[in-house]
Amino acid sequence: MKNLITFFFSILLLQNIGAQTPQILHKEESPIGIPDNFGKNNSEKTAPKIRFKDTIQNVILINKENVFTDGFNFIIDIPIVPEKNAIGIFVNDENIPIELFFDKKSFLSGQNEIFIFMPDWKFRKEIIEEQKRTGLHIKADRKIVYHIKRNNVDYNVDTLVLKDNPQFIFKNPEIRESKFYFYDGYGSVCCPKDKRWASYEAVQNKIKLFEKQHNLIIPKISNSFGEEGEHSTTYDLDELTTEQKFLFIKEIKSHEKGQFPQIYLPTIIEL
Repeated sequence: MKNLITFFFSILLLQNIGAQTPQILHKEESPIGIPDNFGKNNSEKTAPKIRFKDTIQNVILINKENVFTDGFNFIIDIPIVPEKNAIGIFVNDENIPIELFFDKKSFLSGQNEIFIFMPDWKFRKEIIEEQKRTGLHIKADRKIVYHIKRNNVDYNVDTLVLKDNPQFIFKNPEIRESKFYFYDGYGSVCCPKDKRWASYEAVQNKIKLFEKQHNLIIPKISNSFGEEGEHSTTYDLDELTTEQKFLFIKEIKSHEKGQFPQIYLPTIIEL
């Protein structure tokens, strides 16, 4: 019974299926330099009065080289772990639609509160056009922040233009944990039978075909739990290119019904 409970907990944690909304714990001083009162009032009239600190720290930086897409789904080749506190992410790629960060079903479903920072791309284009028109060098830039609060059914987003250009201190992306990009878990074969078993054979065939097409073998770790055939497998994609990782995940998930745009992330398992 203990192993069975552990198995289902692993599925909920790694797949974020039906995850309960965790409590957001606010420290007296924000760990990323976010003002405590930001986002508590949705009125556009009060938003300009809010000022961020001069330095915003512990922010995760996402650059274009970390991203791959087919125009529908995206993969960000940086591990991002859900936390109880709000997290800050700086997205330095204008090709990712900001809306994909809003909903839990599209991005990091275990995270309730997120601050997404990014350059004001429209403002930058206007500056470039003005420089071409006047021949003058214009030193001007600004950022936009989206404050996202989410639960399992809905989300709320507040937007603010940062004209003061605070300094960002980014997290060190180096980690010591193992990265597993794909996790496949199956519950009981009976009593009642897990519906995911209906796709098991198709998933295994797709994995074999992918390995054959790309002339590689994907390392995996399989575990059995309980006494009713419960089973899980994690696939290590570290040696694949970002594009290959994307194609692998896309192909395996193609059997799922009700598909919608997603941002794929590496799943972290601590050693």
